[in-house]
Amino acid sequence: MYRRFHDRFGTAGVVLGVIALILALGGTALAAKGALTGKQKKEVEKIAKKYAGKPGAPGANGKDGTNGTNGKDGTNGTNGADGKSVAVTPIEEGDEECEERGGALVEQEGAASGTEVCNGAEGEQGIEGEPWTPESELPSGATETGTWTSGFIKDTTAYPGFFKDLQMPISFPIKLSEEDAANVDARVILPNGEEYSAEAEVPQTQCDGNAGAPSADPGNLCIYVGGGTVNAPSFPEADRKVIIDPVPVPIKSPDGTLGAVAPSGTILRALVLGQEIEVFGAWAVTAE
Repeated sequence: MYRRFHDRFGTAGVVLGVIALILALGGTALAAKGALTGKQKKEVEKIAKKYAGKPGAPGANGKDGTNGTNGKDGTNGTNGADGKSVAVTPIEEGDEECEERGGALVEQEGAASGTEVCNGAEGEQGIEGEPWTPESELPSGATETGTWTSGFIKDTTAYPGFFKDLQMPISFPIKLSEEDAANVDARVILPNGEEYSAEAEVPQTQCDGNAGAPSADPGNLCIYVGGGTVNAPSFPEADRKVIIDPVPVPIKSPDGTLGAVAPSGTILRALVLGQEIEVFGAWAVTAE
């Protein structure tokens, strides 16, 4: 019986028939629930597996599709215009262009005119600076000036009648050469314009200034006494004395001796007889 069905309907037909038979027998259950029970599912799967045929051989590959056509090549762009060259022509000093200062003429190819690039105009001459620095020496013919003072001194000792030996430094901001320091003449000018001398008070000609406007001829150090106070109530006016004189400093001159003036300055010594003392002034030195 099975062979007859099989020969007539094939394996698939037999399977479908069995499934239909099961569905017919279980129609009441299907009508009630609307689906197969778990047991019915397992029986159907068992029957289907038993009578299912083996997978068929893979089908042959389909034919390859035809290649698409290539797009058209784009058109070439147009060439850009050639750039213009620039020529630079020097302008010599003295030429009419650039107000005779010299420079260059910059011209673009095909342009109606070029551009002048000129050297800058010469600047105005500045004020002449000092031709020395603190480390150099006072140049020949140059003058430097300064002031000096003893400060106020009041004698409170038991013997006010003795001379007071005061020492007052004078420092040169710009030092003298050793040769100038050795040969410079140091002169002390009193308030009355006369030169102090160990021998006598004689008129001076190398120091024409004063304490308010010190000056000195080349090769001279002029020390001007501007004034001061010498108060000695215990002594007559005629006995009140002030003696000022440059004294040697411990710096050797080129010949090995100690001079009254060193390259860096000098020292004033004031011998004063009084009880209240103050002396001051100015100085000027000019290199030979």
